[in-house]
Amino acid sequence: MKSIVMSAAFLLLFLFFAACTSVKDTRRPSPEKEYTDLFREEENKEVPDAEQKRQEADDEIAKEYEETDITDEDIKKYIEASRNIQKVAVEIDEKIDEIVGQYGLELERFKEIREAKYQGRDMELDDEKREMFKIAQRDVEEIQPELHKKQERKIKDAGLDFQRFQEISISVQQNPAVRQRYIELAK
Repeated sequence: MKSIVMSAAFLLLFLFFAACTSVKDTRRPSPEKEYTDLFREEENKEVPDAEQKRQEADDEIAKEYEETDITDEDIKKYIEASRNIQKVAVEIDEKIDEIVGQYGLELERFKEIREAKYQGRDMELDDEKREMFKIAQRDVEEIQPELHKKQERKIKDAGLDFQRFQEISISVQQNPAVRQRYIELAK
């Protein structure tokens, strides 16, 4: 269960970072703009430094999430969807445990080997265990799309689409007022 919840959390974090990352304009300013900026500095006019610009961009992103209309009803739907997703995560772990068990591996050992593989570390495995891991990994990957669809259905069943679910998730993380309402409504 923990691995699936972690997978869901990583998915949400990935989507959060993807949504919050903006493309920076790396073009160099025109010579006229550079001259104007130098002239302003020479006259002691305030020109925002890079840190100030970054802070302004962060404030703009935070403001965007603060201004998102999230009702208590939306938060209740989000809570329902999250709880249903957790139930699916338990099912997923049970299915993975069953699959892995068919190949003579314990779930924790399978997760350990998989994590090492993703980190580029080599696990000391004999040829038979290595082959069993590969087959189990293939079988687990085959059921994952079905399980992800099941999670998406749980979100829809709660009355949200995936994008709205993401927006609420990000707001719960980024906006203290929304987070507080979430905590109160989740009781």
